[in-house]
Amino acid sequence: MRQKLTWVGLWSILFCTPVAAQTAAPVFDASNYSQNLLIAARSLVQINNEVQALQNQTQILANMQRNLASVGDATLAPLLSDIGALNTLLASAQAIAFRVSATQAALAASYPDSYTAPVTATALGAGAQQRWADAMAAFKDALTFQAQIVENVQADGSALPALESQAQSATGNLAAKEAGNQFLALLVKQQLQTEGLLAEEGRATALNAARKAEDEAAAAADFTQFIGSANAYTPD
Repeated sequence: MRQKLTWVGLWSILFCTPVAAQTAAPVFDASNYSQNLLIAARSLVQINNEVQALQNQTQILANMQRNLASVGDATLAPLLSDIGALNTLLASAQAIAFRVSATQAALAASYPDSYTAPVTATALGAGAQQRWADAMAAFKDALTFQAQIVENVQADGSALPALESQAQSATGNLAAKEAGNQFLALLVKQQLQTEGLLAEEGRATALNAARKAEDEAAAAADFTQFIGSANAYTPD
């Protein structure tokens, strides 16, 4: 009987005693989870905004670099050189320089308004020779200037395709502006050439016309001096 009670007691201890408390499972906090998720989302949005800002700044710098890209002066330098050569020719005009003071001095010396005072044949011949030399020098200058312009025009014909290529391939504002400026420089050069040529040809034409007119006046004065006065003979 006692043994039976012992087994019953063991059974009670094994199956009726409460199980010891186990480790507690974590509790899900929905509010905390939502707050963390919101913070993470906001952080992600901020990072995306910063990345976009960096991309925008990179694009701005790329645009600035492109706009500041230069086409160089490979075409402009020869244009300026040609203009310098034309100016040199104009400055080195023979006989009568392209200056007001030099022109006035030459006109006073070799192209007098009248021959009132008696002049010798030697003086008249020297004046005619000087006027002929002035006219010939002016024609030579005009021919030389024309030759220089022809050479420049040929060079310009070769430069135009390069200018057009630079203008079409310009990637920024500065490059486009420089290409446009080089086109303007070419137009200015053409204008200067035209004005210089007109000056050279006009000078040669004017000096030749002045030479002819002055030679006629000198011949008339020489003839008048040769025949003397109509009252030279006085009867007794």
